[in-house]
Amino acid sequence: MTGRQVLAMDIGGTHTRIALSDEAGNLSGYRNIPTISWAETQPLTSLVRVIESFLEDNALKSVDALSLGFPSAVDKARRTLISTPAIPALDGIAIADRLAERFPCPVFIDRDVVMLFAHAEHVLRLPREGVTLAFFIGTGIGNVICLNGEIFNGANGIAGELGHIPLPGKNEPCGCGGRGCAELYAAGRALAAIRKRYFPQDKFEDLFVCHGNSESLSVYKDTLARVLAAEMVILDPDRVLLGGGVLHMPGFPIDELIDRIKPLLRSRDSAQRIQFLTAPDAQHAGVIGAGLYAFSKLKEDNIQ
Repeated sequence: MTGRQVLAMDIGGTHTRIALSDEAGNLSGYRNIPTISWAETQPLTSLVRVIESFLEDNALKSVDALSLGFPSAVDKARRTLISTPAIPALDGIAIADRLAERFPCPVFIDRDVVMLFAHAEHVLRLPREGVTLAFFIGTGIGNVICLNGEIFNGANGIAGELGHIPLPGKNEPCGCGGRGCAELYAAGRALAAIRKRYFPQDKFEDLFVCHGNSESLSVYKDTLARVLAAEMVILDPDRVLLGGGVLHMPGFPIDELIDRIKPLLRSRDSAQRIQFLTAPDAQHAGVIGAGLYAFSKLKEDNIQ
């Protein structure tokens, strides 16, 4: 790989993916390591070692930027992790600044879902005009609100936490510290519970292929539709991007989900006007997105 390159990381609760990325999103040196291998004890120190090791293995002393996506809420300045249930020892740490002290380059951090959105935006060439809502349904619910090409982060940097809206009549504790959060009932955790209770003989990935018309999955789809429709009613989007591991499961009925959402919207006209899109199911979408995100930030900051 020649030209400018950034070190991109997609940090998840289970896997940490790391690679070099160029401005077109081409990767080299890709590596996938268990997050527990570095995050269990002294995660900040261990993360520095992971980056140092990666640079050394690729015969690099530096890169044009570091870009990291975390399964976390991030402060408005995009420097500090606010809530990281998968790696709680990093909560409250200004990790971007700490990494910048060690590595002589710009450091960018954001929510992992923002990196997924950056990848989808690049591949689908989404228009910058208007309101775009993105929903990535995986273990939890990832949500991005994009207004005229700019991601809306709210007054404190944590807008778009749709998965942590409390649902009426629900009281199950959530890893965020709240109770009854939407993602407990409308994302992968809920599907895992349905499989365990009703279909233990089947593989998780076969749920919709084998039991897509079951009552339990019908209730699940209805709950998911209502959660997504709530934000759509409030923000009246031009387009909605749907993605994530759950929606890419074999047999998942995306068209049916959309049909369940439309009657819940404010008017028939708005339901027909909204453009529904499916995010690409790229194997390395998060790490590619982290690279693209960094180059976008470098351009915004006019860093050569």
